[in-house]
Amino acid sequence: MQLPKMNLPDVDVVYVNLHKNKLLRYLIFISELNRFIRSNKYDLIFHVHTKYTLLIRLFNLFQPIVLDIRTGDLSDTKLIRYLKNKEIKLFALLYRHVSVISASLARKMAIPERKSFILPLGGEFQKIPAKSFNFLKLLYVGTMDNRNIHDTVYGLSEYINRHPSEKISYDIVGTGSTYWLGLLNKAIADTNLSDTVCLHGNKSLSEVLPFFEMCNIGIVYIPQRDYYEFQPSTKLYESLLAGMPVIATNTYENRTSLKEECGILTEDYPTSFCNALEQINANKHLYNSDRIKMLYRDSSWDNIVKNKLEKYFDYCFE
Repeated sequence: MQLPKMNLPDVDVVYVNLHKNKLLRYLIFISELNRFIRSNKYDLIFHVHTKYTLLIRLFNLFQPIVLDIRTGDLSDTKLIRYLKNKEIKLFALLYRHVSVISASLARKMAIPERKSFILPLGGEFQKIPAKSFNFLKLLYVGTMDNRNIHDTVYGLSEYINRHPSEKISYDIVGTGSTYWLGLLNKAIADTNLSDTVCLHGNKSLSEVLPFFEMCNIGIVYIPQRDYYEFQPSTKLYESLLAGMPVIATNTYENRTSLKEECGILTEDYPTSFCNALEQINANKHLYNSDRIKMLYRDSSWDNIVKNKLEKYFDYCFE
């Protein structure tokens, strides 16, 4: 699938030609990346862990590189997860500094405190009007792969069957593999909710903003698996900073991050999601968009850069 090139303000995006041969594609990418690093004098380089971590580090041993761990391995197979996580721990030994998305993930990955720094997730503070909650307008933004979003459609159907007079809508923005999109489309067809649930496909950052303006309940649906427990969700913070209360699955990170007055936790099956919809509808008169945004203002990217990232520079150069 050919996606449009990204054009982000104050960000230089460098593209490498995509070769049809997979091996050559990897070799060209690594070669271009190393050439780019060597030809520019950087004060600090953030390297988000990828399959190329070892090669990139070995070719740039004397460069000021920080290994950034955004996630542990999320493979379905326990043995593969174990081996991949061991690999990340091993690679972390090659770096003087390691930034990690959460303290819980740093503990799980056994990254020593002396070399780790917590660089948390956040979201863009949305300057949009305060929301009304006359009726529920649900929004999910993100990948469909391995998220079981079809369960939320079955849960919504159960809610509508219980409350047929309640007005409700559900916008789903994002894409995924044929298998997961098939499950989602089947759920919409099975429940006859094509007039209620709208699947919008992949959207750019600018194209997503109108959905945050239009909708009033964020859906942060992550399967309750042990390997997702310590994975914070960008969509949690994006929704809250848009002034939307959320329905979030009951993972460790969601449980830790979600304040009681800002949403409801759900288990990862349809009836529990239905019950969460009932709770959030019963509480809708209590929600205040401006209050929600204020409570999570520290999680805006501006504040994270100022209070975390800028301090990280001093930490790295001590």
